[in-house]
Amino acid sequence: MTLFRGLVRGYRRLAARVLPRSSCPICLDDLPALGLGEEAQSADAEPTFAKLSCKHKFCGACIRQYMVLKIQAKEVDDDQLVCPELQCKRRVAERDIEAVCGAALLLLFQSTLKRKRDERNPSARWCPRPGCEELIVCESAADFTCPACGARGCFQCRGYAHRFWFCRAKKEDASYLEWEKSVGERHAVRPCPQCKMRIWKADGCNHIKCAGCRFEFCWVCGAPWEPRHYACHELPSMFSGPLTFQDQLLRVLLLVAMVYTAGFVAVFGFGGLFTLFMVVSVGVDAAQDVHRRVQQYTQQLRHPLGRQPGRVIG
Repeated sequence: MTLFRGLVRGYRRLAARVLPRSSCPICLDDLPALGLGEEAQSADAEPTFAKLSCKHKFCGACIRQYMVLKIQAKEVDDDQLVCPELQCKRRVAERDIEAVCGAALLLLFQSTLKRKRDERNPSARWCPRPGCEELIVCESAADFTCPACGARGCFQCRGYAHRFWFCRAKKEDASYLEWEKSVGERHAVRPCPQCKMRIWKADGCNHIKCAGCRFEFCWVCGAPWEPRHYACHELPSMFSGPLTFQDQLLRVLLLVAMVYTAGFVAVFGFGGLFTLFMVVSVGVDAAQDVHRRVQQYTQQLRHPLGRQPGRVIG
């Protein structure tokens, strides 16, 4: 057995010297050709790299830290916990999580994924008792019972179950609609184009990701978001939503200016465009200078003795 381990270590050291090395996509350090390489001191040593089901290799510490941070941040959806290789983006398999991080983190991953999927279920309700974090998937719109603490809740208003007073769900819905109408004047609340979940935008850019269906879209025009989607970055698209007359006039003027500028450049080149810019700049400066002198001359005609309005000389 000792002889076999020695042969394995020798083969790995030889392969590490002869075979080309690849780099870790996370830290960009070189990876050994066949696992332990020169760092191997025994056959029981911990491998210095890990290979996922998609055949991409990473440093053991790098991919382990990546998985731990993703799971702790609850980023466990199919488009979140993926292979860090830029050209891959396949979902990390559960067997990879268990092999790299252990069974405990795999259980945390499974429970977090189940919780996030249940939260998107329209029939799911949180336990109304403070301190209880149980999420119950209700089979009907009737009152439900928490399996963890036994508290009974109302499906409609999401509070405690009630028998002898009216449900406050309709009143709360009316209050919310009134609030949404007040902020809707500033276009701060809009539905997701895909799942229709209401989204409140307080600040930030126009790149929006729905928390319900994870659909990425532009807040201004509602189109699916793409890396090349820059038309709505500062100025909304020509085809986005209802516009005022001033906005439409401004966009038409900008479009006409762009067309004329492109035609001028096509005929006279960028040199002609620069010359035109200089001529216009000189003309504007000259017009401002003439206007300033006319104002001074008019002031002198009104006050030939150098008197200023509101000032008495005596």
